[in-house]
Amino acid sequence: MNSLLIITIILAVLIVFAVFFILKKLMKIAIICAVIFAVLFFVTNGNINKDFSSIKESIDREETIIVLVDGSTVLSSLKVGQAISAINLEEYEGTKGTTLYRFKTSVFREIESVEINNKEVSSEKLRTFYEDGKQISSITYEDLELEVDLEDDLPITDALFAYLYETELKISRSPLFFFTQYKEGNIEVEPETVFFQFTKVVPLSWVEEKINKLKERVVDSLESKKEE
Repeated sequence: MNSLLIITIILAVLIVFAVFFILKKLMKIAIICAVIFAVLFFVTNGNINKDFSSIKESIDREETIIVLVDGSTVLSSLKVGQAISAINLEEYEGTKGTTLYRFKTSVFREIESVEINNKEVSSEKLRTFYEDGKQISSITYEDLELEVDLEDDLPITDALFAYLYETELKISRSPLFFFTQYKEGNIEVEPETVFFQFTKVVPLSWVEEKINKLKERVVDSLESKKEE
């Protein structure tokens, strides 16, 4: 038999065995990961549902604090209620029953543009407005309060952040966008409960499904309050 043919056959057999060995190892890893994921899910599912319910309750009780930061500098801190108002952040940090969402200015890079009273504002203008103090002359307080309930005499920096939160950044507005940015570190949550920790390891489609259910529950809750 030709020596080249023998070598080819031997190499082919070795490759088959190598592929089989690798696939076997991968299958073991996949099974182990699946088991760990299943155990984690069943063990934490109660806490996840509890945390999920607490998000709804937080919205109902209007106990949400939103903060915009550039590095370690706090640019805006607001309380979300019937009207969004400015707050002293130190009075609310760590307060039991309060959820704090911290947004980094880098999140604006992920927003192509926003439309405010039929005026388009690019993500670059949003970023430079907050990071460099470059004014957006085309936007006024009156433009912002057309769509968002704002506290009277709220500074334009706070008013614009409130507008962006309600129209672009809020969980219920775009769950997929929110949790993508959360995973990338552009959004931080305090306290970071089991639900939020769990979203870092599960597919975004699962998270979006959960949040959409939350939206339905919140809408039902608001409608029942109106009927009362």
